[in-house]
Amino acid sequence: MDVFYCPNGLLYPRLGLIMPKKVWARAVDRNRVRRILREAFRLDQGELGGLDVVIRVKATAQDVDYRAQWRDFVRRHTAASPPASAPPMNG
Repeated sequence: MDVFYCPNGLLYPRLGLIMPKKVWARAVDRNRVRRILREAFRLDQGELGGLDVVIRVKATAQDVDYRAQWRDFVRRHTAASPPASAPPMNG
């Protein structure tokens, strides 16, 4: 899972998800991962401020814990938030 982000100039965060068919052929599986990530984003959006976040899912393993990866991103971002003028980092 790759997480890209940058300041958006708004007071609220926005989320974009990339779920390729190559990773999950069935729409049911893609939608399940989308629901998990959207819910994790919803619960943490107060801590993110004005960020645009794009998540690209790459792993096909069923045991990947996307919620834990999201929490790691939020923890890293809130612990050391870069200034608005700093270039975004990959996570």
